[in-house]
Amino acid sequence: MAQTISGQVDANGSVIGGKGFTVTKVETGKYNIAFSNSFTTAPAVVATITQDEAWTTDTAVVWQASLNHALLITGDRHQNQADRGFSFIAIGEA
Repeated sequence: MAQTISGQVDANGSVIGGKGFTVTKVETGKYNIAFSNSFTTAPAVVATITQDEAWTTDTAVVWQASLNHALLITGDRHQNQADRGFSFIAIGEA
């Protein structure tokens, strides 16, 4: 059965919207998204910056995606790891 988990997270790592996950800010610009219900196959995870005053060159990169979590790195326009708000979606089999 397919499972979809999506959400919006602010730069501090607080959940703004969505359900089925928790977020831990690991360090500057690095966030661990833990899925409440694990996937049975590795999910496809996509993320984008959703922060006011963000530049088009700010980035959100899914560094790792596994059955029970995804690790996301965000960066600024100067290619430095930096805190940024983001939205994500994870889709896979559960």
